[in-house]
Amino acid sequence: DDQAIIGTISTSSLNSIVDIFAGRDLQILTSGGEFYIPRTLDDPITPENLVVRNATTNGAKQGVPVVGLDSGTIYVQRGGKSLNEMSFTDTEQAYNTASITLLSSHLLNTPTDMAIRRSTSTEEADRLFLVNSGNSDLIVFSLLRSQNVIAPSRIITSGNFLAVSIDVDTTYMAVKRTIDSVDKYFIEVFDEDLHTDSAVTGTGSNASATASHLPNTTIDIINDGIVESQQTTNGSGQITFVRTSTSSYEIGIPYDIEIKTMPVQVQGGASLSMKGVKKRILEVNADLFQTQAMSINDQVVAFRSFGEDVLDTSVVPYTGIKTIGPLLGFDYLGEITITQSVPLNFNLLALDYKISVGG
Repeated sequence: DDQAIIGTISTSSLNSIVDIFAGRDLQILTSGGEFYIPRTLDDPITPENLVVRNATTNGAKQGVPVVGLDSGTIYVQRGGKSLNEMSFTDTEQAYNTASITLLSSHLLNTPTDMAIRRSTSTEEADRLFLVNSGNSDLIVFSLLRSQNVIAPSRIITSGNFLAVSIDVDTTYMAVKRTIDSVDKYFIEVFDEDLHTDSAVTGTGSNASATASHLPNTTIDIINDGIVESQQTTNGSGQITFVRTSTSSYEIGIPYDIEIKTMPVQVQGGASLSMKGVKKRILEVNADLFQTQAMSINDQVVAFRSFGEDVLDTSVVPYTGIKTIGPLLGFDYLGEITITQSVPLNFNLLALDYKISVGG
């Protein structure tokens, strides 16, 4: 039982083994195809029952680990432009492969690393992280396979993402940043309570703050929940607040948020298409949760009302529907662009809108 088993995969081409994954069967992913060693019930693999069978013929990319999700195995195809899921179907008694990036392959640029953060509650989806080469950006897929939900997004920081790793529900990134003309490497963690990158936080009464790892760097400042003007740290990474903080502060590298809808495709009647016809967005209804700032097509959404001393307090997070419109101008696409450039809470749940056609 403690001796090794040596087997050979007989194929018509020379395939290098990329990864081995223990899924429904022992799966062997190579550069030229996917194979598996079938097993019967709970019988172990032995020299007598060792049989290698071909599953699919896509090929996996060298150097990128495969991950398991539900009953499927996710891997990057050898060309680096497709993310595939290999799963076993009982009706066919065979493995099939489906592309997860069928509508978003343009986001993939020869990924170099991949990891999955599985959901820990019913209020979130599984998140698949891929680190791209070249641009060194990060592609994140929110996956809810039971509902066929595949939601990709692209994350860019002031630097390069190098690697990703998951520890239960915590996501760690290796990041290369150029700080004060010097390349520096950091291990950073995603924190949904923060509003800046590579952030430093503090509590209590403070007249200044120091991010020693960010000398001579332009940073965002949140002082007691109120956004102050950006400042550039000195050679020691220190800044002085406009006013002394009383409870908490956060300083860090700024980032912007942008969400753009697909072009509007209105169907008129059974077969009449409105493609190529000018459209105008009349009204946008944004369903928000605990949100403090956002803009729709460059039109700032109001989250404050006039009142006494209103500017001396932080923006109260808003939950509900914000209505914006009408938006000016006709165009052929009818896209809606939602942005946020200030370090405050933002959580968009849903979006619907009214349009006018034929301008």
